[in-house]
Amino acid sequence: MIGCDKHFVFACVCLAFLGIEARSQKAADIYNAYDAATGLENLNINNGRAYPNPYKVKNGNHQFYDRDDYVSGSVVYNGQPYFDVSLRYDIYHDILVLRPKNISNNIGTILEKNFVDSFAIGSATFVNLGNLTAKPDFVSGYYEKVEGKSFTLYAKHHKFRRERHDGSVTYEEFSQDPNFIVERNGTFSKANSKNDVIALFPDQKQRIRDFYQKERELFKKTPVQFMKKLLQHIDNFNVYGS
Repeated sequence: MIGCDKHFVFACVCLAFLGIEARSQKAADIYNAYDAATGLENLNINNGRAYPNPYKVKNGNHQFYDRDDYVSGSVVYNGQPYFDVSLRYDIYHDILVLRPKNISNNIGTILEKNFVDSFAIGSATFVNLGNLTAKPDFVSGYYEKVEGKSFTLYAKHHKFRRERHDGSVTYEEFSQDPNFIVERNGTFSKANSKNDVIALFPDQKQRIRDFYQKERELFKKTPVQFMKKLLQHIDNFNVYGS
């Protein structure tokens, strides 16, 4: 097994030999060069359990974040960054799945949660708040992190499952069921309802009510986007007063 220390040493050796020009190169290029040289099959990230997906779904109502296909992303695993890896995030089970390179889409490896520090899929960055040593009981697992100017929003992407029947065919249907946390000055607070948000920002009570009224449809269709927009609205008022 290749350890984190060897990964780091390789990067340092590359920089020493390549000189000043290499020092301006993105860290991703250095790590990717290492991965290509050693073979990803030898890396810590590939040592995990096989991912089973027993669910039959219809109409795209799957259990994954964004899409049910593997997408290119990055992950910090056991303190070691990996770039340009194929990831799929099962938000029903809160499991991050890796597809090893040159392997079928039907085969995936579960990344052990306690070793995952953070990962990125598309423009979204996720962190493992479960690894925090001091946290409230309601904080666990992966959250999308959205940093504001005066606080940070953590969105817990989640879906609930229903069994459906279409004649003799049984299938599963997954629907969005996210929850939210706001962190200010090291304190985590729930932000799952209008009342929760008002309790956090009582000086903006009317603005919050007006926003919920104005953005009813967004709240119903895409609650995560609604909450991001609401907290940005609040954050801008906190900073700029408008």
